[in-house]
Amino acid sequence: MGIGLIALMFIHGGVWLSEKALPYFLGLARITFAVVVAILLPMTVFHRTQRFAARGLINAAALFGITLWVWGLVLTENLWGSGAVLIGIFLLGVGVVPMAMLATLMAQMWPTFGQLLLLALLTYGTRRFGKKLTQKLQQEAQKIYEAEII
Repeated sequence: MGIGLIALMFIHGGVWLSEKALPYFLGLARITFAVVVAILLPMTVFHRTQRFAARGLINAAALFGITLWVWGLVLTENLWGSGAVLIGIFLLGVGVVPMAMLATLMAQMWPTFGQLLLLALLTYGTRRFGKKLTQKLQQEAQKIYEAEII
């Protein structure tokens, strides 16, 4: 029972902090999205800037993911309570996002559900594209290295 009480205290503290930080994360995510679209994606075209763009995309995906998780935590707590947050955290920590999506669906909060889904896709897509670009660059470097050895 004591462990459960401590867990609830951590959840309530985490939710309180997340509620305070969420507006900043959302603002940073908007700015980061603009940077991705206006700067990083065009940089992927030019070979000299691809490495920087790949790192930037992976970092942007991390910010999108953190924003998504914090938003999921706040929504899950506010819509379904601490029990749902606890279940979500036990699902490898990322379960608060699907719980928030489910909670917004059940509450018929369609725009919020759509925004969560879009942010999840943005997180996954940006990270995947950044990693694919990094792999491509590593393969090219390996081929150049092998050609120089021979």
